[in-house]
Amino acid sequence: GAFSPPARVHAARLRYSQTRRVANTFQTQKFRARFLLLMRRFVQNFAALHRRNFQGLVIAPKRLSHGSCFDPNASQKAEATLTAIKAGVEPMIEFNPKGTLGVERGDGKSLCIDLGADGQYNLSFESETSSLLLRSPEAFVHEYKYDRLNERWVSHADGHILQELLARDLIKLRNGIPQF
Repeated sequence: GAFSPPARVHAARLRYSQTRRVANTFQTQKFRARFLLLMRRFVQNFAALHRRNFQGLVIAPKRLSHGSCFDPNASQKAEATLTAIKAGVEPMIEFNPKGTLGVERGDGKSLCIDLGADGQYNLSFESETSSLLLRSPEAFVHEYKYDRLNERWVSHADGHILQELLARDLIKLRNGIPQF
């Protein structure tokens, strides 16, 4: 030998620690991959069971199963929602100049919010598709489905909520805050 006994022991210890470090790295990577796989499955199963937003996990309503998420009694929910919107907009009328804000219920399945010169919001329930349609003054048409788990009308296209969009627009265009 080139190595004295203490140097040989040191070299063996070094090889052992390097081998152990590589083994630990492999075990850590294997554990990490398994952990990520289990977490991904958990999140998918949780989302499938609850169909809700969970700490930033957003599942667009158009991806959800209509049978498990959307309410078959949407017609009754639409009538209740239209009544609530009408009742929520009526107190705003007194805070605006005459003729610049009005709300009127048509047949049992429609509502018109008149903004005078700025146009109208028309809400109507379509029984064929079980959806509420919102026609805004900017000529946008939004389709909403009732999400029974979250108890709200959700846009089929991008997931926004009917009452929130309507409230934001009314606050921007008129005085007062809707109470729905």
